[in-house]
Amino acid sequence: MKLTKIASGKQKLKLSKKEWQAIGKKAGWMKEADQEFRPFNGSWNNDYPGTFQTPSWQEERRERGACPSCEVVVVNGVKTHEHGCPDAWMDVTRECKWCGSDFKPSEKDQILCSDDCASSYHN
Repeated sequence: MKLTKIASGKQKLKLSKKEWQAIGKKAGWMKEADQEFRPFNGSWNNDYPGTFQTPSWQEERRERGACPSCEVVVVNGVKTHEHGCPDAWMDVTRECKWCGSDFKPSEKDQILCSDDCASSYHN
């Protein structure tokens, strides 16, 4: 650590990367980071035996229940997305335009809950 004065008369603290990492380990930041950004374990590709397929980071986040596009925050017990998140529609429950049942959409502009409702609605 090095304390220096800058032109305005204020003091500035300089840390090396090694010192900063030591502070992080002592505070427990590294354990949290290891859990959030652990390396992918991957999965075996069943279509081609003997080949190894690594999932993308978005698939990994989605499997853990996290949003692939933003940092999800829990406010008063309700999971919320960041303002302007392009994947916020995935957590919204919609009402089917044909049968009236509630469903979670698999596509952004989906208005019907199933293929049966879609064929009845459009015919």
